[in-house]
Amino acid sequence: MEGKILVIKKGASGDVIRTSTLLHFLKGDITWATHIYNKVFLPQHHSQLKRILSFEETDRILNENFDCIISLDDDDECATLATTIKSNEIIGVYKEDEKVVYTRHLKEWFDMSLISVHGKQRADEIKLDNRKTFQQMLFEGFGMEFNKNHSYFMNESINAKTITKRIGIEKRAGERWPTKSWNGFDELAGLLKGRGYDIFFFEQRNNIIDYINDVSSCQYVFTGDTLTMHLALYLKIPNVTVFTCTSPWEIAGYGIMRKVVSPKLATAFYKTKYIPEAVESITINDMVIAFEDLIAGKKP
Repeated sequence: MEGKILVIKKGASGDVIRTSTLLHFLKGDITWATHIYNKVFLPQHHSQLKRILSFEETDRILNENFDCIISLDDDDECATLATTIKSNEIIGVYKEDEKVVYTRHLKEWFDMSLISVHGKQRADEIKLDNRKTFQQMLFEGFGMEFNKNHSYFMNESINAKTITKRIGIEKRAGERWPTKSWNGFDELAGLLKGRGYDIFFFEQRNNIIDYINDVSSCQYVFTGDTLTMHLALYLKIPNVTVFTCTSPWEIAGYGIMRKVVSPKLATAFYKTKYIPEAVESITINDMVIAFEDLIAGKKP
């Protein structure tokens, strides 16, 4: 796709990072509207990406006309912006008769979303049955084919600075998804330390760049479905990722991820309350086997 294009994607930082794969096939004059805190993650010197705007800055483009708007968040603010800005075509989410709706192009993805035409219950059932990665669905919506060479694009100053035998562990989870926090990381850390690894637990940092540098220092990473996971994928850090309540199939592992999926995933699937059995059904041995397979280079 070529021309003057507006991408609207403001959501969670990890979701913005994986959506950057669009830049593999979008050509021309691209503007990206996102949350102000996500601006730092996107590439600052990409030949096609001319502007990165926070939503507070989108008044600058109210009088512009775009060849295409690609609107990728299922909320009212993004849908309103996509409908307000002048364009020849909208792909994705927009507003029609005061209702948030979506176009046919990315139907496969949005049929599993909060604005699904099927309703939330059926959308979650479709999501549980889905076996395509987000990138597969995104690329196919534009008539393209995704492969593992279609890596993330990020701020060019973000690079791996590996400390040999350092394992980074992200045991925290956001308030919205408490089940993402696996309860065995402390015990696992003790076991790995006994094998000669330097264990580094990620903590809150005042500056996101400092946090990114913490991740970039690791040779391996253990995490849940978090921003840390996406940073590890961009930095090409081999990782073991735990899935307790979100879809493991939507995540493209690029050949460097071992997924440990809860046997009770379906009971906690996209539930915002804590489901202990989904967490406790993953054992230390599950994690150790996944790590051994990872360092042995076995195919996922």
